[in-house]
Amino acid sequence: MKAIITITGQIGGNHTLSGAIASSYLHEERTSGMFYSIIYHFNTMKDAKDAIRKAYKHLRNLGYDTTGITGIRRNSDNTELSYDASKAIVSRAN
Repeated sequence: MKAIITITGQIGGNHTLSGAIASSYLHEERTSGMFYSIIYHFNTMKDAKDAIRKAYKHLRNLGYDTTGITGIRRNSDNTELSYDASKAIVSRAN
């Protein structure tokens, strides 16, 4: 089942999350949405969740803060990654 990661929020945070996802996993396609949103397409839901997990590790290794309301956060099932006012969410592709 195909999946997408949609990144929404402020421009700076979107580019930070986008860079981490792009560098941590080979995605099928990248498109731009409305209001500076970025959409990554993946072949499977597992690939998209792996991308979130690897992006979180990548940002943590770069020294981004993992505490506080502006730090990087992810949920336990790897379907959401947040940084500052931006959020990357995994969902099924239509």
